[in-house]
Amino acid sequence: PFSNPWDPSRCAASMSGPVLELASPHQERSAVLQDSETCGFSVPNDCYGDMIMTLVVFVGNGGCKAYHCGRRFLWTLTSVGIFMLNLIMQFGLSYILYASSVEHSEDKYENGLSGRMNVIENALSDNKALSESSASFQTVEMCSHELASVRGWIMIYYFVVFIWYARMIQEISETMWISAVVWQVPSTAPSNGDNPDEAQELMEGNERGLRALSDADANGNAPRKRIPTLLTNSLRSSKSSHMLPRALTQAMDEEQDNIQMVVRVSPCLRCAILFIVVFWKLTLACWVAWVGAKFLTLSPSTACLVIKSLSLQFVVQIDELLFKSFASLRRQDEVARSQLIYQKPEMQWWSIWGSSLFRFVLAVAATVLTLDVAFGEITSFRLHCYEYFTRFPQPHKVGEGLTNLLF
Repeated sequence: PFSNPWDPSRCAASMSGPVLELASPHQERSAVLQDSETCGFSVPNDCYGDMIMTLVVFVGNGGCKAYHCGRRFLWTLTSVGIFMLNLIMQFGLSYILYASSVEHSEDKYENGLSGRMNVIENALSDNKALSESSASFQTVEMCSHELASVRGWIMIYYFVVFIWYARMIQEISETMWISAVVWQVPSTAPSNGDNPDEAQELMEGNERGLRALSDADANGNAPRKRIPTLLTNSLRSSKSSHMLPRALTQAMDEEQDNIQMVVRVSPCLRCAILFIVVFWKLTLACWVAWVGAKFLTLSPSTACLVIKSLSLQFVVQIDELLFKSFASLRRQDEVARSQLIYQKPEMQWWSIWGSSLFRFVLAVAATVLTLDVAFGEITSFRLHCYEYFTRFPQPHKVGEGLTNLLF
């Protein structure tokens, strides 16, 4: 969902002097700060990335104190609406899933599970199967519903839960990268009121779109003269017809390749992004990760386990779905072309092997803690059921062969 911020092709060599401006995609595209090496981080193309750029436009330039108040307000209102809808949908659906299906599946494991394991251990030690007339036969019936364990596929729980945590670590790592990048974006220097020429712009790059809404500087001064837009989105989309002149198609390539960069942020803007975007994205990612892991752990069969893991992707991708459904094509294009320019720290070992190793260890540790610690009693019960049915196979019922063939 996001590009590698440590890609050397995105980094700019350090130069001395003031911040540079992007003139065309054939010139050097990154703005660089004095005596520092900077890199570009592509803003996620979802409702969270849209909210980041909206905060840059609205909070970073003083809201309606600057120019384009009406357009900026409508743009912000739309972003907030999509962002709030995403929070409600993701948290609401995951909570309903947790309160209904997950808790209902856990009810049968909450009472007397240790006693049922003692019953199975006694039957194995006596080498005598439990009869249907005995009061303990309910334990055998309960074990018979644990199809994945009875058939010897208990390791599938570790595989699927590990893959689920790997998917959610992707969301969490993206959130942590956003927070780290926002923290490393240079701050706006205090301006001198006697010299308005020293005012700093927050965004640089293509002179249209969000840059047009954010073309006032950080102190609310008047914008500089903007370059008119060369082409519209409708003309750009018609390039595939191969009927436009070469000069026009070349201009379309230049216009489409241009990016807009956030080269500095104010302290207020930094705090707003960290709280509004990073905090809620991280909270939702951790909550959905736990609900999904518990939902998968309580699945009784391999078919149910795999189907549930696929259905959970729907909850994870709600932010992208809502943004692509309700955001205009222009808004999506503006977010896709936006970058945060940040100071690159000296952590080559982390970008080469440290990050991959940490994510893998984190996924393995989360899987083991979930299945062997948080739900260790359920895992132990399934192992007891597998040992019991291995020692005392149950007679096949009518249609069970077809069930085994399908699932």
